[in-house]
Amino acid sequence: NGSSGLYTEGYTYSVGARATNNGTINVSAGNANATQPSVGGVAFGDAAYFYQNGTINLYGEHAVGAQAGNGGTVVIGEGSQIVFHAANQIGYQALEGFSGINNSTNLITDAENISLLSAGDGGYINNQGTVTVNGNNSRAVALTDGGLLINSGSISAYKGVALDASSGASTYRQSSGQIYSEGTAAIRVGNGGSLSIIGDGQGEQYNSYSSNI
Repeated sequence: NGSSGLYTEGYTYSVGARATNNGTINVSAGNANATQPSVGGVAFGDAAYFYQNGTINLYGEHAVGAQAGNGGTVVIGEGSQIVFHAANQIGYQALEGFSGINNSTNLITDAENISLLSAGDGGYINNQGTVTVNGNNSRAVALTDGGLLINSGSISAYKGVALDASSGASTYRQSSGQIYSEGTAAIRVGNGGSLSIIGDGQGEQYNSYSSNI
């Protein structure tokens, strides 16, 4: 419960730290909860990096594949694969202190009721690749309470939601990227949530935009 498979912690005022997964990590959530999930790999601190280039299997609710915290950075490699086996799981998560998830590859899942990418409390997602969900009630990107999405790639939901801002004040920074949905919505803003969209002057369209504010 709340345990980590690989944990790296580093700071600019002290010593940097790096960890890489090129193999397989199995995460069992046990009795973990949303505030203390079980995590495959963690980068914690402003000079900590976790390079995810292998397979992470998630079992049980409140399991997370890779997590950046307190300024840490998770870098998603071409070989990265998160395999979801239950609902309420998160593939890649950035929390607090301008922690980041950097993606420049192709991420796709058919899993239901999961979040592929998630950022909150000052964390950010920098997507330069292709992110696709095709599962009922799933979210390609989930933002909460000050999360930031920078998108110069493609984010699609053939089922579920492409970009979900469920609570708090979050930001979407458009950078010649695309958001598309044939599912529930391209962009969904929940009760008590707000989403600021910063454009790039390219006149993008967001298919199937919805809000329940």
